[in-house]
Amino acid sequence: MTSRPRNHFLHDFARVVLVAAALVFGFTSRPAVAQSGANALSQAIADQVEQYLFEAAAQQYEGEPIIHVTPPAAPQSLAGCDAYHVYMPPGRKIRSDTTVAVRCQHSDAAPVYVRAKVEIHGTYYVAAQTLGVNQAITADMLDARTGDLLRMPDHALTTPDQLVGRVTTHRIQVGKPVRMSATRSAQAIRRGETVKIEVRGPGLHVTNQGEALTTADIGGTIEVKIPNGKLIQGVVSDAGTVVVTF
Repeated sequence: MTSRPRNHFLHDFARVVLVAAALVFGFTSRPAVAQSGANALSQAIADQVEQYLFEAAAQQYEGEPIIHVTPPAAPQSLAGCDAYHVYMPPGRKIRSDTTVAVRCQHSDAAPVYVRAKVEIHGTYYVAAQTLGVNQAITADMLDARTGDLLRMPDHALTTPDQLVGRVTTHRIQVGKPVRMSATRSAQAIRRGETVKIEVRGPGLHVTNQGEALTTADIGGTIEVKIPNGKLIQGVVSDAGTVVVTF
């Protein structure tokens, strides 16, 4: 029996190696391409959500937003979509942990929900000194602080323009945020005050006096007891005047 030349043996061995390589890489290359496409889609959606949250943050807060979006896993319902609709339910504000919905504008498929971590660094104001009840607020009584505004209660995000000239209704400790709900207009009517009542109607304008049974700011509704003991409701028009319209 004669042996095959060495060069034929090397040629056959090389063919076996090439076939084996083709089998291995032929089966693994397609999933790699598919995975790459899925990753690109997830990142594209995350970019859309990030842009949406930047714009929403600018409308809702005065500060610098820092947004980290978690790309959704394999959002097949959005594959091939050329126009995304990114949204949150009407009236919902951005929070530290926010979920945003994304759907294709030209499809009835269910939306994909994308989570994001949000911070908004901005300025808020606290009492520079302890403020007593019925104390008129001046600019030097407020101290500016910076921090994540999303960690603050909404009613604590006040500005000097809103607060200066108002009167405290509660004691506010130094360093605590000055909430609008802890103040009132200097023109407000307080419970127990004697007020002027103006009754207005077609061909009617009568004045009287009464006692305020509640507290209300200008434009607010207040309950008043008149001298005969009856209770009426009116609207505060200025300091000390309640208007009742028929």
